[in-house]
Amino acid sequence: MALGDPTEAALLAAAAKLGLDRQAVQARFPRLAELPFDSDRKRMSTLHHLPGGGVRLVCKGAPEALLHHPALIDEPDLLARAAAQADRFAQDGYRVLAVASTDLGDVPDTIQECGLSLLGLIAILDPRARPGQPANDRPLRENRVRRWKVTATGH
Repeated sequence: MALGDPTEAALLAAAAKLGLDRQAVQARFPRLAELPFDSDRKRMSTLHHLPGGGVRLVCKGAPEALLHHPALIDEPDLLARAAAQADRFAQDGYRVLAVASTDLGDVPDTIQECGLSLLGLIAILDPRARPGQPANDRPLRENRVRRWKVTATGH
């Protein structure tokens, strides 16, 4: 059982189901440093030793913060498609993370989130969400606030 942040717990559970051994991964890619999650940045980054030398910077965070950040070096079309997919996942009630990384030759003095390549998106099913209901409506539902769509035609 994982303790702490529910998102981290879900990621660890998914990795275990895919056959990844957490301790083996941590031994092979030891963490050197961390730039913790920050609610303003909406992302976190970790720096890991690579077995063959060098280091890898891994960044994960909210798609709206990472996919539109100048730190990514991917083609704009790829980032636009990833952002659209992240929106679809969110509309289906998933919590979505974007993950990017870059390999560096040497350990930097400070973590600089730049030169990153998008690895992909992670969609985590939130048991409180219902399909078709955006994630940001959950606090409204939990506080018994109804959201209405008003159009000029009344439909």
